[in-house]
Amino acid sequence: MTFNPLRVPKRLQKKLRTKPEPTRRAIAGCLRQLEDDPFHPGLRTKKMGGRGGNIFESRASRGDRVTWFWDGPRIVIEDHCKHDIVEGRG
Repeated sequence: MTFNPLRVPKRLQKKLRTKPEPTRRAIAGCLRQLEDDPFHPGLRTKKMGGRGGNIFESRASRGDRVTWFWDGPRIVIEDHCKHDIVEGRG
């Protein structure tokens, strides 16, 4: 058994199944990169605040973002959203 540092809640898995294929591919790539290196420059990861400054945003594509937080050594994916929503313009 291998350790998987990512946890994607079932509600988000269900939500992602409804997304268009290009969006799903972008998010899948982002999740793989988060497993390898959550602060890889291509992800443009940044702190968002909330929960004591424990929420992060990483770039899945030009318009898609994945929000996540640390739960001990594990990364918990919180949500996927469009960039405009994250920036407060959606």
